[in-house]
Amino acid sequence: MTANFLNTLSRPPGSLRLCCCPHQNVRLQRGPTSSALAPRLGPSRHLTTVQSWPDNQSSLYSLASRQEPQSQDNLWQDEDFGVGLQEEYAGPRSPPSNRAVVAAAAATRRTKRRWTQLGLETPFAASTVASVLAPPAPAPVSTAALPRSATRARHSAIPPPPKPVTSSTTLSDSMLLRYERDGFVVTRRLLPVDQLTTLRSACEAEVSQRRLESFRHRVRVLCPGVDPASLTSEAEVRDALQNHATDSLGFLQFFNLHRTNRAVCRVALGAELAAVASQLLGARRVRVYQDCVFLKEPGFAETNWHSDLRMAPLDTNDFVTAWIPLRPVRGARGGGPGRSPPDSGLMFAAGSHRDFALPFWHNMEGRDLSDRGYAMKDTGPMEVGDVSWHHGWTLHCAAPQPIGTPPRLALTVAFFADGARLLARRSDPTVRPELLHDEDAESYATWLSALTQGGQGGKGARDGAVARHKLLPVVWPLDASEAANFPL
Repeated sequence: MTANFLNTLSRPPGSLRLCCCPHQNVRLQRGPTSSALAPRLGPSRHLTTVQSWPDNQSSLYSLASRQEPQSQDNLWQDEDFGVGLQEEYAGPRSPPSNRAVVAAAAATRRTKRRWTQLGLETPFAASTVASVLAPPAPAPVSTAALPRSATRARHSAIPPPPKPVTSSTTLSDSMLLRYERDGFVVTRRLLPVDQLTTLRSACEAEVSQRRLESFRHRVRVLCPGVDPASLTSEAEVRDALQNHATDSLGFLQFFNLHRTNRAVCRVALGAELAAVASQLLGARRVRVYQDCVFLKEPGFAETNWHSDLRMAPLDTNDFVTAWIPLRPVRGARGGGPGRSPPDSGLMFAAGSHRDFALPFWHNMEGRDLSDRGYAMKDTGPMEVGDVSWHHGWTLHCAAPQPIGTPPRLALTVAFFADGARLLARRSDPTVRPELLHDEDAESYATWLSALTQGGQGGKGARDGAVARHKLLPVVWPLDASEAANFPL
């Protein structure tokens, strides 16, 4: 039975008009069925427009692609879908929107071929005639009854896993580029002021309790031949520094307060610092190397040029330090005439993190770096909540703390990319021991000894092993963070 024969039958208005072109076998869009399907089809340029003429005849103008069927299967597919499915698939056939419907249509085509091969009268034409002579009564189509995407149905039964908590801090491309060029950047208002108020109180309490311990540390570094343990008071320490020190006292430092202090732990191992560190390092997993509180009292001398990685027992370039002032800092250039005097903010040799020849060949003591052509830049004034970041090889210093200014207290937190190895001091003959610094030995002595002697951190750990230890916690990504293990 052909489409032309079916077209000769009487048809009520709004019924199906069959055509030899399968793309035009579409119901006139006058009833609620096609209007209900319209939102699902969406504003597609493949929908069919219908124009009514005075003689109650209808002409269909298809906006679908003019691609002709490439096989007999395509013809059967269009004829067998029926009115409702034909309207849904008035657009291109690839890709279909419902895999289950397509599979059912394929089974119908196979059955039809079997009837045709046996020479039997196909029931599909009769069903088509019945649909023409007695079209179904229009009825609203519920959106819930419409076939759904197989992919959507498959995933709807299983709710997606909750997304891990992430930091809201995303560095701009310009800031990342500036960090690559200069070796330092400043993130303004990164940390909440109320959190830093609590942090400052906690740090001041720790400084008060550990003051003598910190003075002894400076004696060990600056006074060769003097036993720090023999000094029992701050007066004795100051006397030893005055008579035996090889350099002026520039600061006091207090290591790894996050291991025992909850307020320091919340900041040092927190999400905001970890997120920025991961972006600056370009690393998926980030560990904390250490935190350190620096106290610079009025009258303390300058902090000499140095790079942080030269004092760390790590063989890596993926290292960054966050510097967090606990009071407003006016910067090395001060606040201008009539305002606050210069303050001991950090000064950087921009681009020095790329100049490995300088620390490799030269001793840095007493150098002003003017012969290297670096641009000398500082952070400028910093408020509470601002954080500056510098690369592990970036050379930096700090000016003396002027008399008449309040003590400057700052917390630093150093991060490195997971996977870094220990510097093979003993087994690698290319390592130059005369260039190594042990100034921060109190910070890393415990975990370094464990790793190099095969203790905690894995059996068989050795010189040059991967730096993984419980005292070097993972802080990024957050779903793998080990911050909950601290304070110890």
